[in-house]
Amino acid sequence: SSGHENSVTSVALSASGDRLLTGSHDNTAKLWSTATGALIHTFVGHENSVLSVAISGSGDRVVTGSSDRTAKLWNAASGALIQTFSGHEDSVDSVALRARGDWVLTNDNDGTAKLWDSATGALIQTFTGHAGPVTSVALSASGDRALSGSGDGTAKLWNSATGALTQTFTGHKGWVTGVALSASVDRVLTGNGGGTAKLWNGATGALIQTFSGHENSVTSVALSASGDRVLTGSDDNTAKLWNSATGALMQTFRGHESWVTSVALSASGDRVLTGSVDGSARIWDALTGEPLRLYWGEAASGLSIDLTQLDADWRVRDGAATPLAVGTLPALNAAVLMDPDEPQIDHPRWVPTRWPLADCPQYLVEMAD
Repeated sequence: SSGHENSVTSVALSASGDRLLTGSHDNTAKLWSTATGALIHTFVGHENSVLSVAISGSGDRVVTGSSDRTAKLWNAASGALIQTFSGHEDSVDSVALRARGDWVLTNDNDGTAKLWDSATGALIQTFTGHAGPVTSVALSASGDRALSGSGDGTAKLWNSATGALTQTFTGHKGWVTGVALSASVDRVLTGNGGGTAKLWNGATGALIQTFSGHENSVTSVALSASGDRVLTGSDDNTAKLWNSATGALMQTFRGHESWVTSVALSASGDRVLTGSVDGSARIWDALTGEPLRLYWGEAASGLSIDLTQLDADWRVRDGAATPLAVGTLPALNAAVLMDPDEPQIDHPRWVPTRWPLADCPQYLVEMAD
């Protein structure tokens, strides 16, 4: 099987948008082509779940954080391990990579964030000041600012070179579960367990906007390079795209069967990437909310489905409860079923997943013989 064998915990997109990176509870990370859906590399070496992934600006370096208390840097082209970063008290739940790939930022449950030298594996800086575990980290593109979110309900912005605290963002009533930075560092985004996200002025610490609408915890956040779009993922199985200036909801991405654990935005802002406990990662059209490609795990043997190629005639008509409108995809046969709750087919080659059309609640995809 070339796909993940467990939940997808984290996703990342290369700056060019041509590579997708996924991490999983199956102890691996995987690099995929977004154009073809082909699996490029599987990164094997962690002794426990991969909880966080990041990719350098040029796409040549990949970093992973794990429950085995280490972070690892990999060569994206060869899949080779470059460096292991050890010294964490607990799981590495969040990692970030400077655009040029020479600095790695990790969280630690001891209330600190740690900055590492990619070449030597040496610890450059420890950011100390949180009153609770650090849950999420982000690095500015230049690397001169580090951002950390914590169980103490705050986020903090740091000077990477000196380790000095430059700003604290206070206002969440629960744990800060995700953080993101705009390219110019003038905007800071945070998400929390209470189901909201907040956008802040990076310089003054002032609250700019609160985004409310999720029915459960916000697990992950992303910010467009210009800071004009906010993306949130949630335990309510959805992701949402917001206008950062007005706070207006622009799009809701529905289709995952379980919690959305991680989200990412393409540099252009026209593509949304989500990962989920359901074992899949999906790429969506940010404007229409339509799914474009599905990356599935073990049940589909690492299947990648181009959802834009689905037959337009796939609909459930006249209340029919039997498979109909069989369409054809490369190496795939597919059929739509009316009743997704009681599927009559129990076979490892069949992959159930939601299709976001009201008249087509579910489809099943079978690998061709």
